[in-house]
Amino acid sequence: MDQKLKDYYLAKITALPEYAGTNNEHHIRKMANRLADQFDEIWLKYEKGEATFNQWKQALEKWLKAESI
Repeated sequence: MDQKLKDYYLAKITALPEYAGTNNEHHIRKMANRLADQFDEIWLKYEKGEATFNQWKQALEKWLKAESI
């Protein structure tokens, strides 16, 4: 795994507020799970060279934003 990617990912995860991921509303949780799955897909594509860092970063930001709602 690219160290730059790992450092960026860990910094973003660490910066999440304490309440992130605790929303139990069905639709919010479903959206967050879907965005997490999309992020995983983009990460795999990035590892294969099929996605750019900006696509990876955008997918991460969308997922973490949903977790912070």
